[in-house]
Amino acid sequence: MKHVFCIHSNITFLVAQSIIKQEQIPESQCVLLLYRGFTPVDTNAVFLPEQMINIPTLNKVKKRVLSAVKNRKTIQSFLKLLNPYIQHSQFVVYTPHLDMDGIASIIDHRNCSGYFFVEEGFASYLNSSYLKPFIRKYSSQVFSKWYWKLLTLTYSYKHSRFFEIHNNYLGCYAVSDCAFQDFPKRNRINIESEEISRQVDLHNKPILVFDALLEFNLIDNMTFEHALKKMFMHVKGLGYSELYIKYHPEQYGKKSKKRLIDNLIAKYANGIDLIEVDKEVVLEQVFMSQKPIVYCMVSSLGLYASMMQCKVYSTYNKLMRKGPNRLIPLPSNLISNWTML
Repeated sequence: MKHVFCIHSNITFLVAQSIIKQEQIPESQCVLLLYRGFTPVDTNAVFLPEQMINIPTLNKVKKRVLSAVKNRKTIQSFLKLLNPYIQHSQFVVYTPHLDMDGIASIIDHRNCSGYFFVEEGFASYLNSSYLKPFIRKYSSQVFSKWYWKLLTLTYSYKHSRFFEIHNNYLGCYAVSDCAFQDFPKRNRINIESEEISRQVDLHNKPILVFDALLEFNLIDNMTFEHALKKMFMHVKGLGYSELYIKYHPEQYGKKSKKRLIDNLIAKYANGIDLIEVDKEVVLEQVFMSQKPIVYCMVSSLGLYASMMQCKVYSTYNKLMRKGPNRLIPLPSNLISNWTML
């Protein structure tokens, strides 16, 4: 049996490592599908180059025939990379959700035995009352097959849902008991802290972690600026002379948005020394051994920081009041330990 892991962030990579270790899966039986340019950090696990496939980003323009044709060719291209590894063997897929590029074709592959959901952030902690209508269950495998093929052909993920439980759903893996609460066959895993690829001293130091709200058009530029200004005012009010910055992976790929963010940072820093944290630093592991002071808007890093007893300041309430926005209201228990600015 082969094991295919969809990886697009540090947390999904950490979860994949934990599953491999806990389930005693031979590393030689694993393949990593790497999304949005993610590169695995240094690890004791040994994966050969052919076990790591970089997945190109699909064109997400909806309802255009040319876009659909290009996307289908792109999907077929990385399925060709996957097929030599599978070599007619059965395989299972581990994915954060069903909105990953090309995941429909992979799960619908003739050799796929089923799929697991793996924890990746806030989405994993939203139960059915918050995810509706994001969860739909299909009892007909025939309908499911046609549904997957339709998504693969048109890439109309606007009409799909992050978490659908099909007949070939095998279960889910969660870091805490609060994740995937409404899902059957839930497995608990532990993330270990000893493997930190890049040493960084953040203990009792402030760090601003960005999410991808601008990149995904969840808030407008003005709302973002107001929230950023509020955080810088608070940092100055506490007398900090330096601030660490951790960008979201999406920001490295969208230069115009990053320029906007950098310009706003320069506008409100006013004498604060800014230190960019290397993108290879795995903050989820740092939070286990060090206790920085974390500033965020709605980043899932804020969630993991608070779970690991770090102090977290957030502008979430301000964002929800400011509007208009496309943010999903978060359950109060997830952010009860955040101090709202």
